[in-house]
Amino acid sequence: MYQQGSLARHTVKAYEGLFTQGNGYVHLRGSFEEGLEDAPQDRLYERRAVSVTTEVSPETLSKTGTYAPAVVGRHPGLGEVVVNLPNPLDIRIAADGERLDMTRSSLESFHRALDMSNGVLRRTVVWRTRSGCALEIRFERFASRADIHLVAQRATIRVLEGFPDVELEAGIDAAVTTNGHRHFHDPVLAESDGELTCAVVTDAGHRACLASRASVAVEGGPGTAQAAGAVEGGPVAARVAVAAEGGPAAAQTAVVSDVPANRRGEKLSNLVDGGVGFGLVFGGLGVWFGDRFAVFEFGSGPDL
Repeated sequence: MYQQGSLARHTVKAYEGLFTQGNGYVHLRGSFEEGLEDAPQDRLYERRAVSVTTEVSPETLSKTGTYAPAVVGRHPGLGEVVVNLPNPLDIRIAADGERLDMTRSSLESFHRALDMSNGVLRRTVVWRTRSGCALEIRFERFASRADIHLVAQRATIRVLEGFPDVELEAGIDAAVTTNGHRHFHDPVLAESDGELTCAVVTDAGHRACLASRASVAVEGGPGTAQAAGAVEGGPVAARVAVAAEGGPAAAQTAVVSDVPANRRGEKLSNLVDGGVGFGLVFGGLGVWFGDRFAVFEFGSGPDL
């Protein structure tokens, strides 16, 4: 188990690298699923193939990354590179109009861990909103070994104090660059029957299509949830509004993504139904990782 018990701005990118996940086909940097307002992912800048010890790169607080090594592009300064694909795990959470942001929000607790026994990255925070409410939010995600094209994410929100109006937006964000260069233009964004798709063609002619589907369930109170698909200029998004009406409520959303899409006509709705999609995709994963990493331990000292 690799753990992070506190949060500091200057270590954000370091932990993104340490918490990277993959299954041999899809690789995901361990960035915060909800993103950071101070770290736009579509920033353009110039890079050249020079010594990494002398090159001065622009300072960036955070960098999301979704990679399938077979999908490449032509970088003007670096040559052929593996392209950073649209982010299929983009999820935005707001309470009473305030967006959750790990470097701007008031956090009463923070804990993140990568479980080496099953490859699952988990993060739990308690967020004190400006309106005075307290929410516990838990994120879980992994890349499937049973189907290497699938990644799954689950976000669980529990209202601890107050009666906030909570909004959750899950989707695919195509506003990303690779080493400061945009390798695909005019992504084709679509939504059909709650399933979101994003198709891109790189400047090397490689095609990739990502599909994503989210489900939501509300429990533990008289809360309500409404979900709707929407396509707007940037990310493809399925919006879910959760309102605690007269008492605390818990909401859970499961997101299953195909990277790149390989369903051959099979809809992701077969995997995501009533908030249990994360568990369905999880099946068999623990056995695979357990056989390989169950006795793996991190440590330090003169004998290591």
